[in-house]
Amino acid sequence: MFDFLQNGYSQLHTLNIAAHVAAGCLAIVAALFILVFRKGGKAHRALGRAFLLAFAGVGVTAVLGAVYFSTGVFLMMLTVSACYICFSGFRALRIRTSGPQRLDLTLAGLALVFCIAAGVYVELSPGNWSRVTIYTVISNLTLFSLYDLSRVWLGPGWMKRAWLNEHIFKMLSAFGALLSAGAGNILKDFAPWSQVAPSFLTYGLIVFFLLRVRPKSRPRTLQAATG
Repeated sequence: MFDFLQNGYSQLHTLNIAAHVAAGCLAIVAALFILVFRKGGKAHRALGRAFLLAFAGVGVTAVLGAVYFSTGVFLMMLTVSACYICFSGFRALRIRTSGPQRLDLTLAGLALVFCIAAGVYVELSPGNWSRVTIYTVISNLTLFSLYDLSRVWLGPGWMKRAWLNEHIFKMLSAFGALLSAGAGNILKDFAPWSQVAPSFLTYGLIVFFLLRVRPKSRPRTLQAATG
C-alpha cells in the first residue's frame, strides 16, 4: 500500500499520494463509526460531515494526480464514480421534499457523459486494461446516473418516500468503492477480485440496513436527521 514511498516519485507526487491515502483511510474510519452509531443522532451527523470532507480530499488528490502526475485512468474512473455516488447520497437528504434540482440533473448528465467517454477510451486505448474491474465501475456509475435523471419524471412524491433508502444505498456504495480501492492496492496479487470482492460485502450491508428501515420509524429518523 505504501510502496509509493520507494518508487522514486517527486516530493510533490509523493505528498499528493500520501494525502490521497490518508483521506481515504479517514473516510473509511468515519464510515465504520457511522455504521455502529445511532442513525440520525449528533454523532451520525458529525461523522457524516467528516466522511464527506475526507471523500472530497480523496477526489481532489485523485484529480491532481491524474492531471499533474499521470497516476492512471482507472484511479480517475473509480474516484469520479465514488465521489458522484457519495455526493448524490448526500443530496438525497437535501432534496427529500423538493425532488431533484438543476444541480442534480446537471451532475447526473455529466456522469453519464463521463461513462460513455470512459467506455470509448478503454476500447480505443492500447492499454492493458482489466475490463472486469473497469466495466464494473462504469456500469455502476451509469445505473446511478440514469436513476438520478429518471427522478425528474418520478416527481417530488417519490423522493419523500424513497430518500432514506436512497441515502443508505448510495452512501454505502461510496463506502464500498473506498474499500475496493484500498483492497486493490493492498492485495495487488489478487486483482481484479480483490477490487470486486468488497462490493459483495457492501451489498450485504445495504440489504441489512434497508431491512432495518421500517415505515413507522421514518418520521423519527427524518426528525433526527434534520436536527
